[in-house]
Amino acid sequence: MVWKKGIDDTWLQNGNRVEPDQIIIRYADVLLMYAEAKTELNEIDQSVLDAVNSVRARAYEVALTATSAYPAITATNQQELRKAIRIERRMELANEGLRYMDLVRWRLAEKALTRPIYGMLDPNDLKTKVVDKNLWFFPSTPAIDEDGFADFKPMFDAGLIKLIVPTSWTNQQYLWPIPAAEIQINTNMKQNAGY
Repeated sequence: MVWKKGIDDTWLQNGNRVEPDQIIIRYADVLLMYAEAKTELNEIDQSVLDAVNSVRARAYEVALTATSAYPAITATNQQELRKAIRIERRMELANEGLRYMDLVRWRLAEKALTRPIYGMLDPNDLKTKVVDKNLWFFPSTPAIDEDGFADFKPMFDAGLIKLIVPTSWTNQQYLWPIPAAEIQINTNMKQNAGY
């Protein structure tokens, strides 16, 4: 069971009498959705920069106008701003269950979800290859590509991290199957390919 916002102890005692979950959305998510939409429409103006910078300023506990006190976004190029917004969504909304849908919406799941999952070396190797060479805590800084993904392969190739799990993704997963009941209701509807 996953606990959700808006759930309290009465849910355990009166599960069938508690009102449905309240849908809660963070204001930071609203601001980043606005900035993303305007960027994709190439309608980049000060309101877009203010939306992203409001999220950043709040994280640094400073006023939006104190642009020297946080890493303010100033880019007005669509590609640069798209990258900044995607990285900001990843950082700001971490562990909130939105990343998967972001990757699917951006059509980047095949790139993100086929990357191997790396981890720290076993203790003996970690000591000799990383700690004793003053590379602790993290052996190096990974390169970040145009989509905001870190490339850990050079660290793996250098023997500084190990492969934990290989991953896979098929593009069929971008579209899920249409429920059979929906197809039976509407004979004009066809099942998505591969299902």
